[in-house]
Amino acid sequence: MTISLNSLPQAPTLDSSADLRPPTIVVQPNDDLNQFTGHSFRQMLEEALEQAQTTVIVDFLWVSSLDSDAIKVLVLAMEKAVALGKMLSFHSLESSLRSAVDAEWVRRQELLYGSWNSVFQHDLEIFLNQLPHAQDGLASAS
Repeated sequence: MTISLNSLPQAPTLDSSADLRPPTIVVQPNDDLNQFTGHSFRQMLEEALEQAQTTVIVDFLWVSSLDSDAIKVLVLAMEKAVALGKMLSFHSLESSLRSAVDAEWVRRQELLYGSWNSVFQHDLEIFLNQLPHAQDGLASAS
């Protein structure tokens, strides 16, 4: 597996206190991303997230396949990006793989924080029923 790490050019500044890290880093993995290559890919993503000022772009144009381990690596990278306050963007990712990443993200969030449905559904219904206009609507409906 070959992974290239490219930084987008940054306009020069005269401010000596300016952050010298690139604002955006592009990661372009090559070949398969699977249980055997996942560790090095994860390290590359973590380094890119640490080094970039604001954004990491992962371009999957040259990736032939991703397995479930690679999808978990992407979700962990998403969580790290959120924790660091940085943007992580996936490009050239097939829709089926994007759906798999989304499903894994939801699964991880439910494991970490519980189901959103059980937290909000009942409380939301109670809140909506207590609104003044909801009471008016109930009175006019009867």
